[in-house]
Amino acid sequence: MTLTKEQVAFNASISRQAQELINNRATHFELHYELFDDSDGIAEMIREENLDIFSVKEILENKTMHQYTNWLAAKYNEIYLELDKNNPMGHNIARTEFRIRLFLLAVQAAGRQIYEPSVGLTDRLKKTDLRGLRTDDLRAPFPAFFVKVPLNFGGQIYNKQTGWHDIIGLYVVEDNSDDVRAWQVMFVGAPKLMAADDACFFFRIDLKSGETLQKSIDESQNRARENPDPEIKLMSDRWEDIFHWLTKFVLYVTSSDARLEYFSANKEARHLERRLIKAKGTKRKKISAKLAELDPMHRIIVGKGITKLESGSDGSGGSTRRTFVAGHFQHYWVGPRTSDERKREIRWKEPYWKGTLVDTAETIVRQVT
Repeated sequence: MTLTKEQVAFNASISRQAQELINNRATHFELHYELFDDSDGIAEMIREENLDIFSVKEILENKTMHQYTNWLAAKYNEIYLELDKNNPMGHNIARTEFRIRLFLLAVQAAGRQIYEPSVGLTDRLKKTDLRGLRTDDLRAPFPAFFVKVPLNFGGQIYNKQTGWHDIIGLYVVEDNSDDVRAWQVMFVGAPKLMAADDACFFFRIDLKSGETLQKSIDESQNRARENPDPEIKLMSDRWEDIFHWLTKFVLYVTSSDARLEYFSANKEARHLERRLIKAKGTKRKKISAKLAELDPMHRIIVGKGITKLESGSDGSGGSTRRTFVAGHFQHYWVGPRTSDERKREIRWKEPYWKGTLVDTAETIVRQVT
């Protein structure tokens, strides 16, 4: 099979960015961001007009958006045209890439909000319950965002061509295209042999007002189990744990006591920002102009300083009087009772061990009189 010039350029772009992914664990967003165009104008329009990119109605009614999606679909189909002649999966690949691009576009329009949870927070949220929470408690911090999960996350997604992939990130887009509020979520699995060998899994969860979060999760899981696609059925029992963690992460990020630190992942941008503080006159203008040309690659570090939960024992085999208390979220009313500013906040109570270890080798001496 002979590749066209455009296919060669596409593969070269993937390979070049793959090395960055391997060296720096760059986000999936950065890997796919410059495949065709940066879509700045489209993203700006989506942001200003508050468009829902998953709404077919809005795409059809908005001329610019309609032209863009048609062009994008044609571009992907053109690239995979030769592959499709020898591989019936070609069109499926093109459709998947198109959906990926919609998620990227949504995140770009929302300001490229990328979260990086700490290892300790990731661990403790896994040991946190969702009891007593309803869908109305779950509010996305932005219309779309990406969560770059740490290496200890542990979740996996399946691809029939390449097997199981460790999850490296989660895309979330608030979808209001139907009568019911929903989240469109894309799991991203790490590449195994090459950058184009990553994997994606898509699902939607409806968040009907007034329902418990657990009921919404159960209903989405039941739909997945009934889906004729074997990959979706296979993932139906696994994605629940992943979505549970994502839900708790968003609840934490939007809580009143969340630890959030804003950080630039671009070393050159950080260096210029430090120089800008002391620079004056013409030098300051030059540095500002240079900064404007760079992508600062902003990150939001979440839960810095939170450590992993220690074990319930000291590992010596001694007895213990410790009881595990799961983390949970509580509602608090804040503000004067008679004020219109009074509101209900959610705060996270971390999991912990209650009680003390008992040293069986300790000799207790009591004085007898």
